[in-house]
Parts: sequence; structure tokens; C-alpha cells
Amino acid sequence: MKKLILLTIALKVAISAQAQVKIPVAEYLKLLDNNKYDVVYEDVQKIRVNKAHAKSPILDYFEAKCLCMNGSPKDAFKIYNKMLQSDQLSKEERNFLYKEFLNCGSHSAALAVLSTAAPKPLTLNIIPSSWHGKLGDVTNCYDYTQFIDFTSMPSADSLAQRVFDYQHKRDANKLWSNLLGNGYDINTASDRFVVVTPSGSNAKQILTVVEKIQHAANFYSTYYKLSAPTKLITVFMMPDINAMQALSKKLHGINLPVSNLGYSSINDLTLVTISNIEHIGTIYHELFHLMIRADIGDIPVWLDEGLACLYTTSSWDGDNLVGSYDTWRTRVLLDAANSRDNALRFPTINLLTSYTWDEFNGSDDHNICEASMNYAMSNHLMLYLQEKGLLIRIVSAFRNRTVIDLKKQGSYQGNAELLEEALGEPIDSLDKQFTRWMQDKYQLHLENNQVKSSVYSFNDLLHGHLFNLILLNEEHGMTPLKLAVFQKQQDDINYRYESISGSDEEHKFYKAEEDRLHGNYNPYVETDQYNEIKTLYDETLALEQSMRKALFQ
Repeated sequence: MKKLILLTIALKVAISAQAQVKIPVAEYLKLLDNNKYDVVYEDVQKIRVNKAHAKSPILDYFEAKCLCMNGSPKDAFKIYNKMLQSDQLSKEERNFLYKEFLNCGSHSAALAVLSTAAPKPLTLNIIPSSWHGKLGDVTNCYDYTQFIDFTSMPSADSLAQRVFDYQHKRDANKLWSNLLGNGYDINTASDRFVVVTPSGSNAKQILTVVEKIQHAANFYSTYYKLSAPTKLITVFMMPDINAMQALSKKLHGINLPVSNLGYSSINDLTLVTISNIEHIGTIYHELFHLMIRADIGDIPVWLDEGLACLYTTSSWDGDNLVGSYDTWRTRVLLDAANSRDNALRFPTINLLTSYTWDEFNGSDDHNICEASMNYAMSNHLMLYLQEKGLLIRIVSAFRNRTVIDLKKQGSYQGNAELLEEALGEPIDSLDKQFTRWMQDKYQLHLENNQVKSSVYSFNDLLHGHLFNLILLNEEHGMTPLKLAVFQKQQDDINYRYESISGSDEEHKFYKAEEDRLHGNYNPYVETDQYNEIKTLYDETLALEQSMRKALFQ
């Protein structure tokens, strides 16, 4: 019962501040405990009729759980994987979903509601998925301070108090004045936007900016059929990083890294940016995040960030906003091509489009440069798709994801299937065409520095260890004592790996990991052999990351 209470509290916390009707979490849990998953599933589909909840991660979780209990693990895995690709989750939350993966294919799936090893599933603060930041230049790939820490941000309920109807601009003005104090001008002349700037800003120029923002919002609504939020959107325009850092601390309790150029929060409908009348690309970027998350919701990170980056560097062609081929993110790819960091190899399109939020943003590998490269890759992929006239079709495919019948197994469309349906061809074909296009357009040969698998082999990692040890010794002058610590860990891993090297079990492990990362069910993950190899693999990967971090210190 204690776990049931914790689960209920955790899930209630996760409900979006934009929700108009509360999801009956406690009732669902009780029904699942009594094996009445069909009742829960039917009710979840009814709630989805309400647009505000149509793409709620909480409903995704219950939908997947019902499919597991119904004996439909293949469909459930696709939903779990969609959550990992569409929502930015904490390590605890990801571990919970990972354990749900493992329980799903077993006969005990019905009991897993209460017996899960994670007592707080889905603190699914699935609120961080509603926070999006625009990444700028990065100088140290392994500087952990460049990752945003959301732990001190206000609760969803308190953020919801900052959201106002269009006719309540006076109330919005009062709230922001009280919260921010002196030093800011608050402009409420627009019908849909509140604009906050440092004191002394030119009111006429602010109105010009508002017109540009409205123009972009109209384009997103018309071109992608996105419904704009029906509440006031507050735009904070700061002149530099210092001003934005001070504001973000006051506004959301965030210690913003210097590489960040802006962020958005759907829970209080705010855009916080470094911008001015001449440079509002970051506002276009964050506005797109806000609108597509408020409407479609569960789009994968590569598409969400790729499209937002596309419109960061763009120009108007009549009423159409068109991404520019001349983007500073091209330099990011050129730098990655010349990097000695083994982690900075270009992902194939198949791999890029399968990334979870944490893989895409570099937090899994503790490498912020990976995030910068993935943003750049997605930006250029959007340029290619824009040129081919495929953007509307792809966004529409994710909007119109079909609901499946509980009685029909194997009918849920995962993210990869939706993309291939929109393209009319396999992702591998897109990869080949995009690679040729990048070579012709930018003289960038992706295939020369490419990682083709989402799972590094033990041999690749162990060879990386040796190379890193040589660099640490010869180029970085690491002390013998520190080198010995790394060497001891390396020797221990080598010794344990010898017993599985080249075995059928090793090959089964790689296949199971590939399947798991792509949301496909593989029964091998339920075996003791898998768990033993997985433990060793995680230790091997962690040592590789520690060595690379040391190279940047």
C-alpha cells in the first residue's frame, strides 16, 4: 500500500499545469491492481478526446501498462520508447521505464504495478519535457555545468498561477511586476503577448518585435496547423547572458549555463531569450517549441529541436518563414568532423531519429558537444526535408498517430514507422540521400566519421580506453597515481570480459540492447545473462566517459 500511495502522489505531481481535467490516477491504479486493465484502457481513450490531454505522458504510461497486462508487449514497448524519445526525464524516471520494459514481457506484468523496484515511478515530472533550451557555442565538452538543473524550479501548480486569459492583461502585469521587482518594463499592448524587457526599452521597437512574433505564430498555425495557446504568452527579451541568467534565477530558480541562448516553459507560457529588435531568431525557436508541445506534444526530440533550430536562422518569403542554408550550426559539424573525441562521430539518420532525450542532449554520455552536434545534424536534416517539401507531411504524421484497439496486437505506430510512412520510403534510403546532399551542399563527408550503431561494442570501448590512457600519459601529463587508478579499472573489466568475448551471449546482448533502444521487445532482457553483461557494459561505458572527461580538464 505504501508504494501505491507513493505512486499516486508521484503521478499526480506529473500532471501538466495546462490540464483542464485531472486524470484519475488513484482509480486507475486500483483497477490495474484488480486486473481490470480493459476498463482503464477504455477510459484513457475517452480522455484523449479532450485535446488538452490527447498526448499526455501520464496517459501514455497507463496505455502502455494496459497493453503489457493484455499480453501485447510489442505495442507497449513502442509507447515506452516514444516516451523516452519525446519527454526529458530524470535518471530515476528513465530507470523506472526501463524496469517496466523488463516486466512487460513477463507473466508477472499485472503484479508489477505494486512490485516495481522504483517506488516513485513517473515523478514523471514530465514537466522538464515542457522546458526547452536553445544551445549556443560550447567550449568544454565535459563541463557538467552546461547541463541545466531543473530541481529548484517552481512546482507545476505555482507556474500555472502565472497563466492568464487574454482579457486579464492587467492581472498579468501585476503578477510580473511583483515577481520581478524594479528594473523591468512590462508591455501589454499586444492582444496575445506580454513582452518584458530591461527598463528604458523603446516601446515603439517593442511593438515591432511583437508584430514579428505574431507573424511567426501565424505561420506556425497556418503551415503546420498548430493551435496556438489560448492564453497570454510572456516573452522575456534580455540583452546578454548575464541579464538572462539573473532573470532565469529569479523567474524559475534555474542556474542557466553560459552556452544557453534561451529557453521556454509551457507550464507558465514563457519564452526567455537573449534578443533584440534585430535578432529575434531565438524567440522564433522557443515559440515553435511552445506551440508544437502545446498542440501535438509527443514528437521526438530530433524533430522538435530540428524544426526549432531551422527557424532560428531564417528569413521571410512572403508569409512563409524559410530556414536558411547559411547557419552557424554548419561550423559545429565541421568542428566535429575534425575532432579527436571518439564520441563526436556523426550519427546515421536511423540512429539520430531513435535517440532518447538524454542521448540527444549528451547527458547520457556527459558530453555537451554531442548535444551541439545533434542539434546541428537535426537542423541540417530539416533543411533537406524543407527543400524536398516533406516537413508538413512529417509533422502531420505525428499529429495523427492512430489509437489502437486493445484486441488488435501489433498495430501501434512507433516513431520510426510514422516517419517512414510520411517519407514513403525506409529511413535507410533517407540516410543515403541526405548524406549525398550534405556532401554536395556543404562538402561534408558524413560517412568518413560516422557511428552506425546505437550500441558501442566492448572491443570499441576497450580500444578507446587504451587510446585515452596514451593521451592522458603523453599529452596531458597525468600523474602515475591517477593513471594507475584508470589502469586498474581497465584491467578488471578486461579480465571479466574475457569470459564472454565473442560468445553467443555477447551477440545476444548487442541485439537485445539495439532492440531495447528502439523500443522493440526482446525476451533476452529477462535473463540473468543479460543482466550480468549489462552491468559489465555499463561499467565499461562509465570508464570511457571518465577518461574522456579527464582529457578536457
